[in-house]
Amino acid sequence: MSVISRTVALVGSAALAWACCACAAPASLDTVEIIQKTTEYQRTLLMDGQVTFAEYEQATRAATACIKDGGIDGLTVNGPAPKPGDSKFLIWDVQWEGSADDKAFQDLQDRIGALKEQCQREYELDVSRVWHRQHALEPERRDALKLQVVECLKAEGASVDAGSTYEAIIEATVASWDNQVVRACHAEYFDFFEAGVA
Repeated sequence: MSVISRTVALVGSAALAWACCACAAPASLDTVEIIQKTTEYQRTLLMDGQVTFAEYEQATRAATACIKDGGIDGLTVNGPAPKPGDSKFLIWDVQWEGSADDKAFQDLQDRIGALKEQCQREYELDVSRVWHRQHALEPERRDALKLQVVECLKAEGASVDAGSTYEAIIEATVASWDNQVVRACHAEYFDFFEAGVA
Protein backbone atom coordinates (compact mmCIF):
# COMPACT_ATOMS: atom_id res chain seq x y z
CA MET A 1 0.00 0.00 0.00
CA SER A 2 1.46 3.33 -1.01
CA VAL A 3 2.12 6.10 1.47
CA ILE A 4 0.95 9.48 0.18
CA SER A 5 0.85 13.06 1.34
CA ARG A 6 -2.43 13.97 3.05
CA THR A 7 -4.14 16.88 4.74
CA VAL A 8 -6.82 16.83 7.45
CA ALA A 9 -8.81 19.99 8.19
CA LEU A 10 -11.47 20.29 10.89
CA VAL A 11 -13.40 23.46 11.65
CA GLY A 12 -13.45 24.34 15.34
CA SER A 13 -16.60 25.63 16.99
CA ALA A 14 -18.78 24.57 19.83
CA ALA A 15 -21.63 24.28 17.34
CA LEU A 16 -19.92 21.43 15.54
CA ALA A 17 -19.33 19.56 18.76
CA TRP A 18 -22.97 19.51 19.79
CA ALA A 19 -24.92 19.97 16.56
CA CYS A 20 -25.72 16.25 16.49
CA CYS A 21 -27.73 16.76 19.68
CA ALA A 22 -29.68 19.61 18.10
CA CYS A 23 -32.79 17.70 17.15
CA ALA A 24 -33.53 16.74 20.72
CA ALA A 25 -32.33 19.94 22.36
CA PRO A 26 -34.84 22.05 24.29
CA ALA A 27 -35.66 25.56 23.14
CA SER A 28 -34.02 27.17 26.16
CA LEU A 29 -31.03 26.40 28.34
CA ASP A 30 -31.29 25.26 31.93
CA THR A 31 -28.17 27.04 33.14
CA VAL A 32 -28.47 25.62 36.66
CA GLU A 33 -28.44 22.08 35.29
CA ILE A 34 -25.49 22.89 33.02
CA ILE A 35 -23.51 24.25 35.99
CA GLN A 36 -24.25 21.09 37.95
CA LYS A 37 -23.21 18.73 35.16
CA THR A 38 -20.31 20.57 33.51
CA THR A 39 -16.61 20.13 34.17
CA GLU A 40 -14.88 21.84 37.08
CA TYR A 41 -13.03 24.19 34.73
CA GLN A 42 -16.20 25.41 33.03
CA ARG A 43 -18.16 25.58 36.29
CA THR A 44 -15.90 28.36 37.54
CA LEU A 45 -16.77 30.40 34.45
CA LEU A 46 -20.50 29.71 34.67
CA MET A 47 -21.20 30.20 38.37
CA ASP A 48 -23.08 33.49 37.92
CA GLY A 49 -25.27 31.99 35.18
CA GLN A 50 -23.92 34.34 32.50
CA VAL A 51 -20.91 34.27 30.19
CA THR A 52 -18.87 37.33 29.29
CA PHE A 53 -16.84 37.54 26.09
CA ALA A 54 -13.66 37.27 28.18
CA GLU A 55 -14.92 34.01 29.72
CA TYR A 56 -15.99 32.67 26.33
CA GLU A 57 -12.59 33.50 24.87
CA GLN A 58 -10.79 31.98 27.87
CA ALA A 59 -12.70 28.71 27.46
CA THR A 60 -12.06 28.62 23.71
CA ARG A 61 -8.34 29.24 24.14
CA ALA A 62 -8.14 26.53 26.81
CA ALA A 63 -9.74 24.03 24.40
CA THR A 64 -7.40 24.90 21.54
CA ALA A 65 -4.36 24.75 23.85
CA CYS A 66 -5.50 21.28 24.95
CA ILE A 67 -5.58 20.16 21.31
CA LYS A 68 -2.16 21.64 20.59
CA ASP A 69 -0.77 19.72 23.57
CA GLY A 70 -2.52 16.49 22.59
CA GLY A 71 0.58 14.74 21.35
CA ILE A 72 -0.29 14.41 17.66
CA ASP A 73 2.73 15.24 15.49
CA GLY A 74 2.09 17.54 12.53
CA LEU A 75 -1.07 19.02 14.05
CA THR A 76 -1.65 22.78 13.80
CA VAL A 77 -4.41 24.82 15.45
CA ASN A 78 -5.23 28.12 13.74
CA GLY A 79 -7.02 30.65 15.91
CA PRO A 80 -9.23 31.28 17.73
CA ALA A 81 -10.07 34.47 15.86
CA PRO A 82 -13.20 36.62 15.54
CA LYS A 83 -15.72 35.30 13.03
CA PRO A 84 -15.71 37.53 9.92
CA GLY A 85 -18.71 39.82 10.01
CA ASP A 86 -19.68 38.87 13.56
CA SER A 87 -16.84 39.42 16.01
CA LYS A 88 -18.80 38.27 19.06
CA PHE A 89 -18.18 34.68 17.95
CA LEU A 90 -14.81 32.94 17.69
CA ILE A 91 -13.74 30.42 15.07
CA TRP A 92 -10.69 28.18 14.74
CA ASP A 93 -9.58 25.14 12.81
CA VAL A 94 -7.40 22.09 13.28
CA GLN A 95 -5.11 20.98 10.47
CA TRP A 96 -2.70 18.08 10.00
CA GLU A 97 -0.34 17.63 7.09
CA GLY A 98 1.89 14.64 6.47
CA SER A 99 2.19 11.27 4.78
CA ALA A 100 0.19 8.16 5.66
CA ASP A 101 -1.35 5.10 4.06
CA ASP A 102 -5.13 4.66 3.99
CA LYS A 103 -5.47 2.87 7.34
CA ALA A 104 -3.04 5.16 9.16
CA PHE A 105 -4.85 8.18 7.74
CA GLN A 106 -8.25 6.94 8.93
CA ASP A 107 -6.81 6.16 12.37
CA LEU A 108 -5.33 9.65 12.49
CA GLN A 109 -8.64 11.27 11.59
CA ASP A 110 -10.30 9.32 14.39
CA ARG A 111 -7.61 10.38 16.88
CA ILE A 112 -7.89 14.05 15.92
CA GLY A 113 -11.68 13.97 16.12
CA ALA A 114 -11.60 12.28 19.53
CA LEU A 115 -9.00 14.73 20.86
CA LYS A 116 -10.97 17.71 19.59
CA GLU A 117 -14.17 16.47 21.20
CA GLN A 118 -12.44 15.64 24.48
CA CYS A 119 -10.82 19.07 24.76
CA GLN A 120 -14.00 20.94 23.86
CA ARG A 121 -16.07 18.99 26.35
CA GLU A 122 -13.51 19.59 29.10
CA TYR A 123 -12.87 23.29 28.56
CA GLU A 124 -15.32 24.96 26.17
CA LEU A 125 -18.55 23.25 25.20
CA ASP A 126 -20.92 24.37 27.95
CA VAL A 127 -19.47 27.87 28.20
CA SER A 128 -19.95 28.29 24.46
CA ARG A 129 -23.49 26.93 24.62
CA VAL A 130 -24.46 29.61 27.13
CA TRP A 131 -22.61 32.33 25.21
CA HIS A 132 -24.30 31.42 21.94
CA ARG A 133 -27.70 31.23 23.59
CA GLN A 134 -27.20 34.72 25.01
CA HIS A 135 -26.70 35.96 21.44
CA ALA A 136 -29.21 33.79 19.61
CA LEU A 137 -31.40 35.20 16.85
CA GLU A 138 -34.97 36.17 17.52
CA PRO A 139 -37.40 33.71 15.88
CA GLU A 140 -38.48 36.37 13.34
CA ARG A 141 -34.92 36.82 12.10
CA ARG A 142 -34.43 33.06 11.98
CA ASP A 143 -37.51 32.67 9.81
CA ALA A 144 -36.19 35.36 7.46
CA LEU A 145 -33.03 33.30 6.90
CA LYS A 146 -34.83 30.02 6.33
CA LEU A 147 -34.97 30.11 2.51
CA GLN A 148 -31.25 30.93 2.27
CA VAL A 149 -30.42 28.01 4.54
CA VAL A 150 -32.67 25.64 2.56
CA GLU A 151 -31.06 26.64 -0.75
CA CYS A 152 -27.58 26.16 0.68
CA LEU A 153 -28.42 22.68 1.98
CA LYS A 154 -30.40 21.58 -1.09
CA ALA A 155 -27.41 22.32 -3.31
CA GLU A 156 -25.63 19.48 -1.51
CA GLY A 157 -28.54 17.05 -1.70
CA ALA A 158 -30.00 17.54 1.77
CA SER A 159 -33.68 16.56 1.95
CA VAL A 160 -35.19 19.97 2.72
CA ASP A 161 -37.44 22.46 0.96
CA ALA A 162 -39.21 25.74 1.65
CA GLY A 163 -41.96 23.91 3.53
CA SER A 164 -39.59 22.10 5.88
CA THR A 165 -39.95 22.84 9.56
CA TYR A 166 -37.05 24.16 11.58
CA GLU A 167 -36.71 20.75 13.25
CA ALA A 168 -36.66 18.99 9.85
CA ILE A 169 -33.88 21.29 8.65
CA ILE A 170 -31.87 20.47 11.77
CA GLU A 171 -32.43 16.74 11.22
CA ALA A 172 -31.38 16.95 7.55
CA THR A 173 -28.25 18.86 8.50
CA VAL A 174 -27.27 16.27 11.11
CA ALA A 175 -28.00 13.43 8.65
CA SER A 176 -25.59 15.01 6.12
CA TRP A 177 -22.99 16.03 8.69
CA ASP A 178 -20.18 14.09 6.93
CA ASN A 179 -20.54 16.43 3.95
CA GLN A 180 -18.03 19.27 4.35
CA VAL A 181 -20.18 21.68 2.32
CA VAL A 182 -23.18 21.00 4.54
CA ARG A 183 -20.94 21.85 7.48
CA ALA A 184 -19.99 25.04 5.64
CA CYS A 185 -23.69 25.90 5.30
CA HIS A 186 -24.07 25.32 9.02
CA ALA A 187 -21.13 27.62 9.73
CA GLU A 188 -22.33 30.33 7.34
CA TYR A 189 -25.83 30.37 8.84
CA PHE A 190 -24.82 29.46 12.36
CA ASP A 191 -27.20 32.01 13.90
CA PHE A 192 -30.14 30.32 12.17
CA PHE A 193 -29.33 26.94 13.70
CA GLU A 194 -28.47 28.42 17.09
CA ALA A 195 -31.77 30.30 17.31
CA GLY A 196 -33.57 27.21 18.54
CA VAL A 197 -30.75 25.07 19.87
CA ALA A 198 -29.88 24.90 23.54
